[in-house]
Amino acid sequence: MTGSRVIGVNRTMLSRAAARLSLNNRRVQVGLILGLALLLRLGHVTQNNRWSSFEGGDYGWYAVNGRTLVRTGWTFGPPPAGPVFLLVAGYAEQLTPGPSAYGQPVWLLQQMLAGDILFPGAVGSGIGLIRLLYTILGTVTVLMVYRIGRAGWDHTVGVAAGFVVAIGPAFVLEAGNAITESIALLLLTWVTALWMEGIDDPDWRLMAATGGLLGVCALTRSVFLLVPLIPLTHLLLKHGTRR
Repeated sequence: MTGSRVIGVNRTMLSRAAARLSLNNRRVQVGLILGLALLLRLGHVTQNNRWSSFEGGDYGWYAVNGRTLVRTGWTFGPPPAGPVFLLVAGYAEQLTPGPSAYGQPVWLLQQMLAGDILFPGAVGSGIGLIRLLYTILGTVTVLMVYRIGRAGWDHTVGVAAGFVVAIGPAFVLEAGNAITESIALLLLTWVTALWMEGIDDPDWRLMAATGGLLGVCALTRSVFLLVPLIPLTHLLLKHGTRR
């Protein structure tokens, strides 16, 4: 290969790389929005001592009973709330050191064996871990909103919708709250994105994924048991009863 051909190949590769990194590239646009969403949420949860956040009053109950559910497989009886957040809170409590346990190398084993018998008052320490988890869930929710906009309209609408959710104060503050709604919101937007992308040619995989995600969503709040009526109605309107 002559030197001119090598130079030509290198220029072609550089131009392709530049095109992939250009702001006109759709993936770059979506990536920037997701990066912005993640940074805003991380900034909020890491500045928790300076920035107040809306706090639900139920986390203490979820922390106690979630930890019991994780450790023993049972609470005081059938949980009156959906078990998804109970498990999230329970594992967060198990895997996060309490205030009096920092610096102890065998803390994880002690905590799993003894819970807050050795470390009284440790319940509630999992909120920090959940907040970090919610920064990821909130960012993925932005991606799902983009997919909904793209499937229903086009890329531009998806980008606009994703950007609004990425910077919306209510959505950013939600990352600092240990509540069940954040999980439900992700699942709802996820199932809607899948449905919108596959409704033109629905198959058993779409139906299974939709039903499974809606089932998990209903395990966060029982009111979501009614949500399957929406895709069912959409399916009938779009394709008719015979198909």
